[in-house]
Amino acid sequence: MHAIPLTNDQAVPAIERVFPARVEELSRVLAFVTAEAEKAGLVPSRRPYLEFALEEIFINICRYAYEVPPGEVRIGVEDAETLLRVVFTDTGQPFDPLEREAPDAALGLEQRSEGGLGIFLTMRLVHEISYMREHGRNMLRLGISKK
Repeated sequence: MHAIPLTNDQAVPAIERVFPARVEELSRVLAFVTAEAEKAGLVPSRRPYLEFALEEIFINICRYAYEVPPGEVRIGVEDAETLLRVVFTDTGQPFDPLEREAPDAALGLEQRSEGGLGIFLTMRLVHEISYMREHGRNMLRLGISKK
């Protein structure tokens, strides 16, 4: 898989919060990001796509990023002209989910190897996505059209 290129939309500085990387925190993460998305003007029809991507990324960080859980996840929300951007930052093990091979949709569930379907679907639902590892941190950034 390859990153979807970032647009040149200028963003309002991110509003950030730090959450424990625990699955039980998902409802707080969703509440924070969806409240900011509403303020930024994300249309209601885009909200399910945003929530799917948030859940997929946050849960994977919780389950796989830290050898000794829980770590922390910093989540930033940026209001760009046409996009809402969400940036996930963690200090867990290096992992670029965009490098995974796309799952073979022709295979049945029992024939497919585990993993990869969630990020594959996330990449189809958002308008930009990128990953970088910098200063010991994983940073996954996604953007979803507000309209």
